[in-house]
Amino acid sequence: AAAAAAAGAAATAAASNPAVRAWRRMAASVPDNAFQVVPKGAAGFSPVQRLGSVALAAPQLLVVGFCASLVGYGATSVLQSLSSSGAGGEAGGADLPILKSSLGIGAYLATSTNLRYQIVAGLIEQRAIDRFIRPISAPGASLASFGARSLNTYLGSLLLVDFMRILKLQ
Repeated sequence: AAAAAAAGAAATAAASNPAVRAWRRMAASVPDNAFQVVPKGAAGFSPVQRLGSVALAAPQLLVVGFCASLVGYGATSVLQSLSSSGAGGEAGGADLPILKSSLGIGAYLATSTNLRYQIVAGLIEQRAIDRFIRPISAPGASLASFGARSLNTYLGSLLLVDFMRILKLQ
């Protein structure tokens, strides 16, 4: 109960901080993606706001990519060690620099994945699929969106392998 009260007090103090309030206002003013269509009658987004949608997503993706990779590579390393110790000490594969690899994947998510998402969500889905396919067929638009996102995922996996090779981690 004391920890919850302390967390609540910290949140209240942060909310009353003018810098935190300004940051929250700025974050709320950016579009969901850099190419988001502006609804009729709404004020448009400035170039700075559009760039802000890319910049705000980057740190989150960096942290998520780093943490997820750290857990995944760490678990794989532990399981590989257990497996090799049970198999008479034979090494199951090359040792991977876990921290460096995790940071590389985090950086990849913050850059390539972020930019590809901006393009798929804004240009392909909102400006192409919603404009040309959705008026004709909502299921067709959903299928086109699924296809665009699937191709984006496939492209991302190919680019990730190349990125990790450039970093000499693959």
